[in-house]
Amino acid sequence: MMARPRIPIGSHGKLSEPVEKSPGKWTVYCRVRLQDGSFKQIERTRTSKIKASIACEQAATELGSKQLGTLSSDMRMTNLADRYLAEKRELRSVGTLTVYESVVEKHIKPEFKNLTIGEADSPERLQAYVRRVQKKHGAGAAKSVRTVLSGMFGMAVRNGAIPRNPVRELEGIRKKGKVGSDAIPLEDVPSFLDAVEGCTFLRERDEVDLLRFLLGVGFRAGEALGLCWDMVDFQNGKISVERISKRQPGKGMFLQDHPKTEKSRRTISAPLFIMDMLKRRRSTVIATPQGLVFPTPDGAIMDVNLLDRHLRKVRKGLGFSYITSHSFRKTVATMLADAGMSSMDIADYLGHSKAEITERVYIQRNRKSSEAAALIDAAYSGAAS
Repeated sequence: MMARPRIPIGSHGKLSEPVEKSPGKWTVYCRVRLQDGSFKQIERTRTSKIKASIACEQAATELGSKQLGTLSSDMRMTNLADRYLAEKRELRSVGTLTVYESVVEKHIKPEFKNLTIGEADSPERLQAYVRRVQKKHGAGAAKSVRTVLSGMFGMAVRNGAIPRNPVRELEGIRKKGKVGSDAIPLEDVPSFLDAVEGCTFLRERDEVDLLRFLLGVGFRAGEALGLCWDMVDFQNGKISVERISKRQPGKGMFLQDHPKTEKSRRTISAPLFIMDMLKRRRSTVIATPQGLVFPTPDGAIMDVNLLDRHLRKVRKGLGFSYITSHSFRKTVATMLADAGMSSMDIADYLGHSKAEITERVYIQRNRKSSEAAALIDAAYSGAAS
């Protein structure tokens, strides 16, 4: 006699016959095989045999779909999204996870609620959807949607549900107009600092030192706003990046105990004028429980978005209508490149994971345009004489 075939991992056995455990209450049982090979019994009780059977099968199917390696092309996209978020909760920071959850609930689930993985696995369909998101919500939202979709389909590929990730075939997302923030031309840095010093709005909000700091060390705004005195080594003139300022919806501001990436966790040697400014500031700034270097005037953790709102309010009056909190980081990158530092060294200083990011995004382009034109002009002049 042949042995009964084993139930595959993630699958469930045959549903039991409905049992009337009490008048008008029917219960149906079945077993689900888990990832470790063991079984878990599922039971559901409803007011009819059919309802009990349907509920039991749905519960067994849901439990089976949660077992690793059991994704299939006929799984609903909404279930894949839940699996993806569950995995990311163990790996991502609160801020990143909040963005992913918002993207899933606001964009992906409404769009794909009636589709399976196999039905949604079409680069043409996905490309059209991402374009609609960009048109309605902007390039930032479209990039976030694309990132989450790529992660979801990547999970499907790893679990054998589909052969390739269709998101990799989508075209890049380009933002219309000016891309990102610009660096401050190096020859304009002194006049910018003078304008900041003379700005009553920034002085009243104790943000003059903060902007000087950002322009001196090239930290991300969240890194500067998460800086505490225990991260400043006055004896050796060094500053460490260990925490960052974050906002969690529903809970408010907090200090995240790790920076953006592992490469972001770093210790830098700071310019002397920055260390002198910090020594002065340590005796004048309001004391906070966290030991914040740049708190709000009332001693709270400052939000990066608040800083950018303040910059938008005053930047035209400062004579630098294009700046954001990221402009200072780009300015430092450009300054170091002009001084002859390698892209790898600059990347280490700024906390970038790859030197090409520093070259492509942070070092200001065409800053040698006038010099190039002069060289060409001189060459042609010599040829003509």
